[in-house]
Amino acid sequence: MEILLAILAALGAAVLLWCVAGLLLLPVSGCDMLTLWRVCGACPELECRVRGYLLLQRLGLLDARLVLVDCGMGAETAEIARRLAADHDTVEFVSAEDLETYLDRVRSDDGTT
Repeated sequence: MEILLAILAALGAAVLLWCVAGLLLLPVSGCDMLTLWRVCGACPELECRVRGYLLLQRLGLLDARLVLVDCGMGAETAEIARRLAADHDTVEFVSAEDLETYLDRVRSDDGTT
């Protein structure tokens, strides 16, 4: 019986932490927000970090699109970034040279000038 109570208490604490995290993090997110990640060189943890970001989006803790900016990525890292952008509609891949053009396009798509 004590084990069951301990499990229920742990689940209750997890739900409470979930609610607190949601209250603290949700005001940070909002519609029409972007998160820019400058990626340079070899970044073997890129896929893991993007998948973590996507998990936060699915859980409702983030509402911003992720833009991976190529600032001299290695060939393998760039291929991973392109694949992630192709597989997920909330992830985009742009080169550093095209970033300003991309931001202008996003700004005009949102109706702001």
